[in-house]
Amino acid sequence: MSALKWVPVALCLHALAFAQTPPVNDTKSSRPVILSGEVQAADSQSIIVPPSNSAPTVIRFFVPEGQAVKKGDVVLRIDASSNGASEVKLQQQLEQAKARAARELSNQRVLILDAQIALAQARAALAKARVDAALPSKFLSALDFDRYKNEAQRAAADYQQKQRALEAAQLAAENAARDFKVEQETIGIDLAYTQTLKSKAEVIAQQDGIVVHGFSDWRGRRIDEGESVHPGNEAGKIVSGSKRAIVAWALEADRNYLSAGQAVAVFVDALDDRRINTVITSISETPEPRPQWGTGQYFTIRMELNDAQAQDLVPGMSIRVEPNAGATSQARVRSTVKSLQLEGEIGAEVRSFVAPPTIPDVWQHTLVMLVPEGTQVQAQQMVAKFDDKQVRTQLESNQLRIEEVNKQLAQLRLNHAELERQIDIATQEAKANVERAERKAAQPAELIKRVDYDKLVIDKKLTSELYDLMRAKQGAQADSRAAELKEKLIEVTLLSNESKDLETALDKLSVRATNPGVVIHGQAFNGDKFTTGSQVFQGLSVASVADTRTLRVEATVNEADSGLVAVGQEGIVRFGTSGSNIKAKVSALGNVYRRKGRSQASIVRDVLLELPAQNLPAELKPGLVIQVALDVERASQTSPAALAGSL
Repeated sequence: MSALKWVPVALCLHALAFAQTPPVNDTKSSRPVILSGEVQAADSQSIIVPPSNSAPTVIRFFVPEGQAVKKGDVVLRIDASSNGASEVKLQQQLEQAKARAARELSNQRVLILDAQIALAQARAALAKARVDAALPSKFLSALDFDRYKNEAQRAAADYQQKQRALEAAQLAAENAARDFKVEQETIGIDLAYTQTLKSKAEVIAQQDGIVVHGFSDWRGRRIDEGESVHPGNEAGKIVSGSKRAIVAWALEADRNYLSAGQAVAVFVDALDDRRINTVITSISETPEPRPQWGTGQYFTIRMELNDAQAQDLVPGMSIRVEPNAGATSQARVRSTVKSLQLEGEIGAEVRSFVAPPTIPDVWQHTLVMLVPEGTQVQAQQMVAKFDDKQVRTQLESNQLRIEEVNKQLAQLRLNHAELERQIDIATQEAKANVERAERKAAQPAELIKRVDYDKLVIDKKLTSELYDLMRAKQGAQADSRAAELKEKLIEVTLLSNESKDLETALDKLSVRATNPGVVIHGQAFNGDKFTTGSQVFQGLSVASVADTRTLRVEATVNEADSGLVAVGQEGIVRFGTSGSNIKAKVSALGNVYRRKGRSQASIVRDVLLELPAQNLPAELKPGLVIQVALDVERASQTSPAALAGSL
């Protein structure tokens, strides 16, 4: 059968379709392309949550939304208490490892000295055996002659064995030194890592600008102090200046109809489709997914704006880009409504968060007491209490361990005293042996047999060498005892510090309010509010205390209606089932446009309204859902600059 009969039909059809496809350039001008995008701050700094040993971690400090910062200011700090405790613990562990290494290496030195003593004794025995073996056979009986020869051979074999034992002891000491060095380097690396985490727990502003808080897709709310966040996520931005850029995203199918330098028209949704004429400055090399838009792949299209074009543009504004737009503007007809309805809730500018303390090796707490929601509390009043059984168990275990180590320490001192006495006796005995051997060797050689005199000289040299080795051994044992004592003392200190930390944690398990206000219960990961008996992950806020002296209205306006809202605009706040109302005034607008919620893709802008300073209704409390009716007619007379107010 011919191979041509097996050519795939699909391949033939594909080739035919390719031959019939018109060139891209022939359709570039006729095919309409519309892109979606947003306004971005061209010179913003992302505030990234620093790395941490625990995930999620807790934000302990975050510059308020809309506050201006200078380059070098601290804008965010996460909970680094566990890193601080780990740093102290690792430093003590490093000192303990050094003491343990000193003790073990001193013991290795003692073993080497013992091997050297044994070698010196074997060397002396070999020398004496060789003296006897050197005697002529005619002066000895055959039995003694053979005995001396055999003793010399045995002494030589014993000497070689003692040499191998010394080499083995020296090799063991080298291996131990290398192992202890690796152990200390490992602890040192952990210590350096912990110190780095501690030093990186703060985010420093790299430029002047305004702080804008981000939105947590995980928790479904704005990120603020006390919020649990994952390291590496963006907590917000520092937006500086008025320099703006436009970023749009093109589906893969539209890429061939776009090119750098191509003229485009940009329409801003929030500003009644205001038209801005600009050009495409760059197109990304490869497409990337945008999960919020579906499963497609999108190229990133960037366009720059001049100062005049960037006027009144706020980061996050939605835009529409038309590469082939006509000369006529597509502006919408401005709304003629006289009143705009907004939704929001009562918030507080000053509030503190209630969360369990960070305790090493304790990752989950049981909430045993929580003040009812809506309760008015005073500063330093207890708001919540967490179960302390686990901490008390650890504390009791630590205290028992401290008692045990203290007993070991007392026994160790007694043992050291006995060992010191024994080595002193042995050293003094070695010194006496030197003096005795010197007196014997000082006898006239002519009065003593030559064989006996040679042996006395060997003994003199041996006792002197043994005395030097015993003195060195005495010093090595003293170093070993000192290192062992230091190791135990460090262990006591380490356990004592852990007990102090646990005692401090016991007190912190009863959480007190740092400011007066109303208690508002927080939500767990499943959306349920915390109650008595809830399981709380380490660092997670179970409630907040909102200062009722700083009440305000926190609302949002849809992007399409945001042009109808201005700073200074008056409105009516409606709340309660009875339809109670109170006057309010717009005090600030959000620095950015953002998604309304985790599952809501609509774009909104935050609106803050100032409440009267006095005579507020008693039912007006933080967390209360409200509606706001704004006077649009007055806002239309407000200057455009007022529309760019910030929180």
